[in-house]
Amino acid sequence: MSYTEEQLRSLLGQAYGMPYGPGQNALLEQVIAHADAAHLTQLAFTARMQATVSYVYSGEPVRSFATFAWCLAEFDRTPTAYQHYYRSLLWHFKYMVSALTKFPEVPLARTYEVLDDMQRRWTETGHSLHAVYAYRHRVAAHIGDIEAAEAYYAQWCAAPRDDLSDCNGCDPTSKAYWLRRRGRYEEAVALADTVLSGQLTCFEQPQGILTALLVPYLRTGRLDQARDAHRRAYRVHRSRLADMDDVAQHIEFCARTGNEARALEMVERHLGWLDRAPSPWAAMRFAAVASMALRRAQERQPDDELTLHRPAHGDRVAATVTAAALAAELANQATEAAERFDRRNGTDHVGTTVREILDGEPWIDYLPLSPTAARMRSRTASGATWPAVAPESAPSGGPAPDQTPTPTKAPDPSVAVPETSDPDQLLDIIEEHHEVYRMDQATAALEAFATRYGDRELTARQRARLAEARAAQLRDDVEGAAHLFREAAREYASVGDPEGEHRALARAAAAICWDGDRDDELPTLIEQTEWLLAHGSPKERVAAASRLAIVHHHARRSDQALAVLDRVADSLDAASPPGRARHAAVRLAVLAVLGRVDEILQTGPAAVALAESLGLAAESAQAHAALAAALRLIGNVTQAADHLAAAAHHADGEHRTGFRLARAELLAYTDRAGEVIDELVERVADSTARGDRPGASYARFSLAVAYLNANRLLDAAEVAEEELAYRLRHLEETEKAGGAAEVRELLVAIYERLGQPTEAIEQLDAIAEELGEDRGVVAQVAQRAGEILAAADQDDEAARRFLTAADIWAELNEPLAEVTNRRRAALSLHWAGRSDEAVAALARADAVATTLPADDEAVQWARARLDYDGAHVLWGAKRSTEAAQRAARAAEAVLALGSPGAAAESHLLQAQILLTSGQPGEAEAAARRALDLLPEDADREVYLEVLDAARSASGDVDSPEPSR
Repeated sequence: MSYTEEQLRSLLGQAYGMPYGPGQNALLEQVIAHADAAHLTQLAFTARMQATVSYVYSGEPVRSFATFAWCLAEFDRTPTAYQHYYRSLLWHFKYMVSALTKFPEVPLARTYEVLDDMQRRWTETGHSLHAVYAYRHRVAAHIGDIEAAEAYYAQWCAAPRDDLSDCNGCDPTSKAYWLRRRGRYEEAVALADTVLSGQLTCFEQPQGILTALLVPYLRTGRLDQARDAHRRAYRVHRSRLADMDDVAQHIEFCARTGNEARALEMVERHLGWLDRAPSPWAAMRFAAVASMALRRAQERQPDDELTLHRPAHGDRVAATVTAAALAAELANQATEAAERFDRRNGTDHVGTTVREILDGEPWIDYLPLSPTAARMRSRTASGATWPAVAPESAPSGGPAPDQTPTPTKAPDPSVAVPETSDPDQLLDIIEEHHEVYRMDQATAALEAFATRYGDRELTARQRARLAEARAAQLRDDVEGAAHLFREAAREYASVGDPEGEHRALARAAAAICWDGDRDDELPTLIEQTEWLLAHGSPKERVAAASRLAIVHHHARRSDQALAVLDRVADSLDAASPPGRARHAAVRLAVLAVLGRVDEILQTGPAAVALAESLGLAAESAQAHAALAAALRLIGNVTQAADHLAAAAHHADGEHRTGFRLARAELLAYTDRAGEVIDELVERVADSTARGDRPGASYARFSLAVAYLNANRLLDAAEVAEEELAYRLRHLEETEKAGGAAEVRELLVAIYERLGQPTEAIEQLDAIAEELGEDRGVVAQVAQRAGEILAAADQDDEAARRFLTAADIWAELNEPLAEVTNRRRAALSLHWAGRSDEAVAALARADAVATTLPADDEAVQWARARLDYDGAHVLWGAKRSTEAAQRAARAAEAVLALGSPGAAAESHLLQAQILLTSGQPGEAEAAARRALDLLPEDADREVYLEVLDAARSASGDVDSPEPSR
């Protein structure tokens, strides 16, 4: 296929907009081949200049030698034709010097020749020798000539900077490496601090200088800065093959700071890079560091044989390899490569360096690299014991039926028991304490009973009441409690007290039903409850209904629970206050399960007030929890969280932990996420230490969300990546929790906020692969990828993704979604300079839009947006009349939809189109319409500039001046 010069320039423009990598390289090579064939020498020169840079930053520097040499020879042949490229060509000398040292097959003399040529050209053009000294220093340091390196370093520092010096980030980075090598760590840190406090825009920064500072930060005790430098820099390096040497430094950092497990994971992640290393130097450094990391990881776990997955390459099949065997292989590879460099350089410096890496020992014992790791380490070191944690579902709160909560502390022996004249008076006191869960007082009163009346002959009724009181104490002995309740029933029966008898039998049955959700006593419980509902006093009716309702509620028979509670509505006024409070709390819990939000919101506050006024902690917690559930359902997250905090305050033990966790998980998704991070970190550590893998996973995901919403993006990424790794290892176990896809979606949001579109797209592609059978998901993923790429100005790839999404939506008969994606594709193609394709995509979007119902508001918005973006596309295609008409139509549509601000933007676009097409009068009118629609507090500067330009172009300087 042949191309015109215009088409080749268009392809070159597309290449400029692509990220560094194989795709860009392939397109540049296509342009170069066709330009050479057509003898378009200047175009071939331009494409090769870009290819030199692309090869360096995509991890193929060896290919840059040929493009640089061609451009240099072409410039020297006809310098006047390429004079405007000369500064860039001089800059490329630095790429060459740096790269030549990394290939041992290139004689050192050739590198010195390039340096001499570089210095000659710098001198001829009047440039400072600042950069020349910097790169002469680099070569001297590379071969281990310390004396020469120090001398060039001094000249480098003394020479004035100019426009050929490395940038404000890269130049100090190179100096920091030298200072680090010489043990001048404080100087390295001081040099870098001023750089990091400024604005860095270089492709290699700030990750470059942060990597240089890893060791200086450690050696000077700046451990937090060392950790953050690793996390920030590695996050960028890890996706760039060209940064393989930097990645090796981060693996070494982990392996020598007690993070051998992380180093092992990093080696496995990047192991395939060795098969396509950017240079022998990068391969050697990586192999040496990886060997040391594998050795240290195996030494940490001498009883386990560590293994890694090694990907296939050439004739080598993919396989699982042991860390020990791979360490030995990589050590040999690194040693052999070092020998080649030393032979070329005539020194032993590289070999010495590699041996030092292979023998590397810890710089420090342990540096936690994530908040959860830090907490786990501190827990383990302290030998802490781990409290029980509530189930994942929100706890209902409250004790078992008719049993008081287990005291959270030992009974207070100093609790005073009033003097009593007879056993019945003291039994009255015990029952009052039990009704409101005053356990210390009840325990003390029972002990007083034994002291005062233990040797007295009790009546049958007194024995019955005492048995009930003792049973209420036995929360952890269900069978013992049931035995005492039945004993009480027999005593009540002996004195002709059927209410007491049926109550005691109901309490015995309820205790059994509560024990592990056993239903074998449920018929007895229902039978005894029915008698009490029919014949009991108001107090007993309410208590019986609440008792049975609790059993139904915990057995998930919510409708039956609510029905029995509502049967005693007419007895509530006559019941005791604690009985009413318990009834209200149980009813709220049941309503929460049934989703009866309005009833909860109506009755909940009164239930809370009653329970709190009586000091009933369990009922107060239960009522607050129900209100939290209802408020959450209606989107009032803040108040829901406050009620959960109140529930945690009232609850004890497992329930308190559960309420606190529920609050933390709720606020993790809000702008108050920072409040609950410590809570979630603690939960991850607790669950991990107890071996509760699902609990740790659940909390870890919520923690990542909280970090994201608290704008702690590095922490969010670290924790989410940990969680993804866990879910990928336990796919079946985590599928119900959302699986890997849920975490990948979270990582997309995190990476997007971190400015890492490549990593975000990788996660989206993984989601599409994992859920590929669902075409709707694939379409959504393609659309999301298009949006991210468009925001990153990768317009060609964005257009491709939008078109993929559009085709799938068409296949699924979703025309509105298809229109949206074809519109976005058209706009991306427009920004990519591919006007003809943009117009074609717009036409297809228009065609689909005509099939949509005109009276649907969503469709009306879609058509308005189509007109607005279509105006841009047609304007770029030099079809200004149509473009202006579409902008005007968009303004009319969005104004009718009640958005004057959007209408103002559309009229502004219309004015700009008209102005550039030689219609200043019409442009002025459109600009004035835009200003009239603009909200009072909006920025008017651009609108006024367009208006002024239109007035000036039309000569209409006497027309009224708009308000500014």
